[in-house]
Amino acid sequence: MSLADLPQRFQGVVDDVLKPGFPDNFSASPVFNKFMGDYYVVPFTAAVLYVIVIFGVQRMMSSPTTAPLNLRGLSTLWNTLLCVFSTFGAIVTVPYLISWIWTDGFANTLCYKADTTFLRGPVGAVGMAFIWSKIPELFDTVLLVTQKKPLIFLHWYHHITVMIYSWAAGADLVGYAMYFITMNYAVHAVMYGYYAGMTASSWTRRLVAPLAQLITTMQLLQMVGGLVVVTSTYFLILRDPKKAAACHVTPSNMAWCAAMYFSYFLLFGKLFYDYYLSPEGARRRKLKLQEKAAAKTSASSPKRHN
Repeated sequence: MSLADLPQRFQGVVDDVLKPGFPDNFSASPVFNKFMGDYYVVPFTAAVLYVIVIFGVQRMMSSPTTAPLNLRGLSTLWNTLLCVFSTFGAIVTVPYLISWIWTDGFANTLCYKADTTFLRGPVGAVGMAFIWSKIPELFDTVLLVTQKKPLIFLHWYHHITVMIYSWAAGADLVGYAMYFITMNYAVHAVMYGYYAGMTASSWTRRLVAPLAQLITTMQLLQMVGGLVVVTSTYFLILRDPKKAAACHVTPSNMAWCAAMYFSYFLLFGKLFYDYYLSPEGARRRKLKLQEKAAAKTSASSPKRHN
């Protein structure tokens, strides 16, 4: 498909969203998934620009004389918006997925073509919003580097791969994608709420700080969940030629998905170990507690007047 047609095709997607009755009459096919299938250039271009911008800005800000930007208010607003968006997504998708498993059984939720099951109606609109939201979510990292905060490999690698895979899953109408959408919404609802609380005020920071370990644990469990879905699809469906023929999950998609989730599991596992299990992590936590105690003591001490 010609790149010259991209603006017109994208306008068609926008017009579909603005039609009366959206999202009740939403269907991912043919407008949405056809656009995504024809224009993989969109997420790949976003990924290239993302890398150029974040590492370019990081280099520009690397001088010791360059002060970090004070974007606390913007960070709080951004994280609050993503928390609300993810919470709404979780409220819609979690009950739907539980009901679907209860009605059809776990194995039968893995292979149906997405636009015949969850990518239609209000749940489908929320699912498609999830896929497209992975592009603006890249702004997370811009906020990070402009404030001169550490940028770890896991952060930008996760953003890029989730964005590209989500686009591919939407284009191919992958059967088991509902699990990934639901888990991501649920984890992000808590995670972005934590980030918003950490930047809003000292009071909210104290309130949400104890959630740090819980969030990393949730992220790690999400990766385990993703691997369970992929391996279950293989053992319950794809090893049976008759079932495999009717399964709307391609071997290439499943291989990509498995490799991606396994890499996340390793990276989040290392993060969990470094922060909460390693001797160095314990030393850092002890130091932080000592600094907080010293700050409280200093604040409560009577002021001396000359």
